[in-house]
Amino acid sequence: METQQEVDQCSAAKLLKVTKQMEAMVDELTKSYRFNEPELGVIFIEAQKSWNNHMKLACDYQTYYSKGGSGYQSILNACKESQMSERISYLYWMLDSP
Repeated sequence: METQQEVDQCSAAKLLKVTKQMEAMVDELTKSYRFNEPELGVIFIEAQKSWNNHMKLACDYQTYYSKGGSGYQSILNACKESQMSERISYLYWMLDSP
């Protein structure tokens, strides 16, 4: 990649991929909980909302000094991708847990 635009496009593509993976996992867990343990499903949905807020704030913090800069979008995308990848690992663990 030679331009910031190319870096931004690449980071956006990576973020989109991990976002779709996260959405699929959340949907799978939500459906499973609603069917098997409705109360746990409600708790999971609230926990996921809280996690989303945490991710937003963590990335706002991490990118604070890059706002207005040419690399801001790719830095923000990388932060979100990293946060989601960690969450996906945790969600996989939840799927495998009894």
